[in-house]
Amino acid sequence: MNKKLFIKFFTVSLITVFILLIITVSVLSAGEAMFYYKRLDDNMKSVTESDFVSAANYIIISQNEASGDTNADYEAVENILSNYKGQLSINQNRRIYLLKSDDLSIVIPTSIIGETLEKSENISLAESGMTGNKYRLFGGVMDVAYPIRFGDGNYILYIKDNMSDLRASVFYKLKFVFLLFIPCLIAAFLITLFISRRINKSIEKITNRAEGFKKGELYEVFGDNKDNDFPELVNSVNHMGYVMTESIQRMNSDKHRVEVIIEHINNGIITFDNNQNVIQINSAAKRILKIKDEKSVKFDEFFKKCGIDVRMAEFSYFEKSGTVQKEITRDSGRIKVWFVPFKMDSERYAGVVCVFEDVTEQFNVMSAMRKFVADVSHELKTPITVISSYTETVLNSYLDDKAMTANLLKIVYQEAGKMTELVQNLLDISRYEMKTMPRKEENFSIDDMINSLVQTFKLQAEKKELDLKYTRMTDIPEFKGSRSDIERAVKNIISNSIKYTSRGDKIQIFAGRLRNDIYIKVEDTGWGIPESKLGHLFERFYRVEEEARSRDKGGTGLGLSIAKEIIESYGGNIKIESEYTKYTRVTITLPVNNGK
Repeated sequence: MNKKLFIKFFTVSLITVFILLIITVSVLSAGEAMFYYKRLDDNMKSVTESDFVSAANYIIISQNEASGDTNADYEAVENILSNYKGQLSINQNRRIYLLKSDDLSIVIPTSIIGETLEKSENISLAESGMTGNKYRLFGGVMDVAYPIRFGDGNYILYIKDNMSDLRASVFYKLKFVFLLFIPCLIAAFLITLFISRRINKSIEKITNRAEGFKKGELYEVFGDNKDNDFPELVNSVNHMGYVMTESIQRMNSDKHRVEVIIEHINNGIITFDNNQNVIQINSAAKRILKIKDEKSVKFDEFFKKCGIDVRMAEFSYFEKSGTVQKEITRDSGRIKVWFVPFKMDSERYAGVVCVFEDVTEQFNVMSAMRKFVADVSHELKTPITVISSYTETVLNSYLDDKAMTANLLKIVYQEAGKMTELVQNLLDISRYEMKTMPRKEENFSIDDMINSLVQTFKLQAEKKELDLKYTRMTDIPEFKGSRSDIERAVKNIISNSIKYTSRGDKIQIFAGRLRNDIYIKVEDTGWGIPESKLGHLFERFYRVEEEARSRDKGGTGLGLSIAKEIIESYGGNIKIESEYTKYTRVTITLPVNNGK
């Protein structure tokens, strides 16, 4: 049971009992006093209206006529008045007097004739001929004064009560009232205990329901609320649970929708609050920024490490408005960052949303494009320079010398051929990339194609005293595709092997089927390629600038790029393995399902 609730109820009950006790005592005392005085007044009135006045009047008149001795008359009157002492409850606490109106001197009791009493309000009223029966609840004494007439004189019949009997009576009755106070306290305690337990039971149910709200248990409802002392509150709590459930479901739905959208956006998104803590982060941001534990990320510290001069205070305290754009450069990559502050309400900023876009690929593409343009310009510059200079020489010096002119024009023709080959190779690469290269597909034999290429390069190999040999490892199914395309790719690889080998070296070609692939492997014992250069071999215009691999070997550096585009356009793969000064191995794989 809730002790605080019990103490509060019991305190209220105790105060109520005390108030009721005070009211009871007050009403009882006032009622008793009023009744006491009313009875006194009624008795006094009945005496004044009884035979006492007429009898006393007869005696006084008779005695006055006979002897004129008034004192004897008062004794007779006192004797008659004593007959009414019982009716008036005269005792030591209540005294009766007969006063002369003119000087308020006492004539009865005769023992104190001539003395006077303190003049009260009721005496003053009787003195003026009115009944003096005014009562003050909190007065010290109780008195009643009635004007009467005996013979030729005016008198006042006066009773004075010191209220001792009244106080004794009230005190006697109040003892019983105070004795009742103890059972009233016990009753108040028991009633408070009962009400507290009953209310506490209802409050516990409502409290448990509220605790359930805190734990997320929003779907439960109270049973029959007729047994509850707060049915309206129970209905309100149930309705609140329903509204909260609907609101939370709607919020969760909206939140999930936003999370799904954010999670599937390629750009990284991190939301920071005003305390620089991460509120939300998606997988793209973790991947782009290589974040493993987002809980340890703080706004200022994080962007300081990224090399960006930006502070949370710029947005939250200085109210920096609008979107701020920065750029991060790290690990040869480039990341653009947009800072977008958002508000909690119309005035206060709640935090900053940071959007990250990895532009490394675009940057590399632009760099590659610039390099490509520079390489093309460089490759075209040499033949153009030769053609220009030789043509100028012919025009200025050797028009009459046919032999020299023919020799120079031959060189011009060769350089023009190199330019044509370069341009054609570039066009072919672009067509392969855009999948617009015209292609005549047919079923052909890979084995026959390689044998034909070996015959083509046989004379060239013999001139360099190279051992060129082809071995078919397994049966090879026919391949469906453009024979000229596949032949061009393999031809470029064999040509490179012949170019970059020395006399006495071996060039071995293997072909066969492995599971669902057709493989073609060209391996030579030439100069090999340094490991650091292997990753660049398929780049356009890239040539390994070593002593044995220099530009005097000819070529444009596009052969492997073209071979790669051709093989990959058929869903295949091309791989180069090499150990410097020992060997180079190029492996082509093509999917069998392209054949029949």
